[in-house]
Amino acid sequence: MTAKEMQAMLRGLGLRKTFKPYQEPETDTILLTVRKPAQIVDGRLVGSEISFDGKNTFKVWTPRKKKAAALARAHALKIRLLDGEVELYVPVNLADALLPLFGAKTRRELTPEQLEAARLRIQQVRNRANLKKFPVKVEVAGAQHKGVAL
Repeated sequence: MTAKEMQAMLRGLGLRKTFKPYQEPETDTILLTVRKPAQIVDGRLVGSEISFDGKNTFKVWTPRKKKAAALARAHALKIRLLDGEVELYVPVNLADALLPLFGAKTRRELTPEQLEAARLRIQQVRNRANLKKFPVKVEVAGAQHKGVAL
């Protein structure tokens, strides 16, 4: 399944935000790209992992126990508290609000003014790089007069 097909599938479930999905090659699980991916460091979980369960729920695996427990109480979500980590099951109707709290990357929607400002900054950076390739000759003081040899 391609990234476009996965995004279309997520849109079909009713998600408004554009998440960045990818498919794990070994298990064909659909995962969402997160800011800090899950890793085991010194026996402890660091980062988060968000996967699509296929039953209109997302499974969030994270070390943020207090935040997950508070959200589970507030929204009546299913939660599994483990030693130093949590599995939180988020339904699709709450995914737009809760998944970015655990680091799910979304595509930002820019206003036309923000888009124009970003294009202007990129153009300035490109122009700055061209100036370094073709340096401007430095004028020597006093060399403007006729008859002065350098």
